[in-house]
Parts: sequence; C-alpha cells; structure tokens
Amino acid sequence: MSRYQGKTVVITGAASGLGRGLAEEMAGHGARVMVSDLDAPLAETVAAELTGRGLQVCPHACNVRQAEEVEDLFEQAERRFGPVDYAFANAGFALAGMAHELTAEHFDDLFEVNLMGVVRCCQTAYRRMRPRRSGHIVTTASLAGLVGLPGMLAYSTSKAAVVRYSLDLRLEAGQHGVKVTTLCPAFLSTGLFSACRTVNLDIEHLQGRLPLPISPLQPAVRALLRGIDRNQAVVTYPRHATFLWWLNRFSPSLGQPLSVYLLKHIQSARREDFSS
Repeated sequence: MSRYQGKTVVITGAASGLGRGLAEEMAGHGARVMVSDLDAPLAETVAAELTGRGLQVCPHACNVRQAEEVEDLFEQAERRFGPVDYAFANAGFALAGMAHELTAEHFDDLFEVNLMGVVRCCQTAYRRMRPRRSGHIVTTASLAGLVGLPGMLAYSTSKAAVVRYSLDLRLEAGQHGVKVTTLCPAFLSTGLFSACRTVNLDIEHLQGRLPLPISPLQPAVRALLRGIDRNQAVVTYPRHATFLWWLNRFSPSLGQPLSVYLLKHIQSARREDFSS
C-alpha cells in the first residue's frame, strides 16, 4: 500500500507546473488532494480531469495573499477529507530583471506571494498539525534560493528567504512531531519561462542561452517526493543542482564563472540592447 493512501493533501499553486505534477502523482497513489490555485477555472479543469480518472481531488480557489482565504482552504480540506497530512506551500511566480531596473514595488509584489504566501500556508498548517503531533509541511523554494541567480535578484532573494524560514521552522516543528521539507529544484519543464514576469528582458532570447538543462517534470516530481519521504530538510534536483549547491557552500568562488556566464547572457537579453 502506498504511503499516500488515504492521506489528505493541500497544494497551493496546484493548477499548473510543479504543483499540478505533485497533485497528479500523489492522487495517483491514493491521496485525497485539494487542488488550490488563484486561477479557479484552471483548478476546476485540473480537478475534473483527475476526478475523471477515478482519483479523489477537489478544486479550491485561493489567493495566498489573503490570510482568510488560506485559512478557509485548510478548513474546507479538513471538512471534505479529514485532517491535513501534507501541506505544500507551492504557489509563487518568477521575476527577471536587472537590479538597477527593479523597483521596491517589484520586490513587494514578489515577496507578498513567494515569501508571505508560503508563510501564511505554513503557519496555518502548523497550527493545525502541532496539536496532533503529526503532518508534513513542504515549501517550494528553488536552486536559486541556495546559490543565487544573476538577473533574477528579487526572485532568488525571495526563495532564499523561503529556505531560511523552512529550515528554522523545521527545527521548532520537529519538537512537536511535525516535519518540514523545502524543495530546491533547478529549471524544470513547468512553463516557468512562459509565465515569468520580466523587466526589460526578452525571455525567449534568454531561455535559449541557459547554461543548465531544463529537466522533464515527471521524473523530477518523483525524485522530490522521495526526498520528502526521507524527511530531508532540503531536496535538490537534478544532480547538477546538488553539485552546484555543495560547490557554493564549500567554495563559492568556483561557482562564479557560471554566474558570470549567465549574467552575460541575461544582459544580452535586455530588450533595448537586443533590439538594436
């Protein structure tokens, strides 16, 4: 029997990308999944597709910017499926742009979703799991949160904050029987670039010059879930992501050539330069 059989799972940002991949995989192994997303019609479409396969999935519209909506998400999940066993704080978006062209509003907007949206989800889940002394909270960060990403300063900073929050929460929650894991994959085939918000960058030009490959989603989902099953604090994927993380930890200077290479190509993707 799968370890997910009969488990209640809440996933934010579950109508696309990694969130959808996690929903499909866990529901396929018997979990009861709340597919939550800001895009309500898309969440309903995904839920209908999975329900049509005989899986236990329910859609729920949720804006992680709003604490009351996050609270309602967990309330509805527990009413429908029972106490939440896995809470995935996955909702977020990417923003690319050179530092001198970013404004405080760019940071505010990104942090409100990528960091505070995660915090709202985790705090709500933890308050419910702590009295039961069980449950697993999973945050979606990024390799960018571990090693940085030139040209995506605001994004990598938001993800670094998610990593720090998750590791500190893990220490506290572990004393009360609640597990915490943060996912830090490299580029996955999730539509990240097509959905990426940009400031004066040609994202298609940039995507064609990435120094790292884009990994297919399904193997990534399975690998990330294996890390969650092992209760790892940080789960990276694929192997080159793990290598870059360790390289950055023990000898940051050795990773600088790759960062300089990436920065060069990001600068070449600036629209005003690219069009001239």
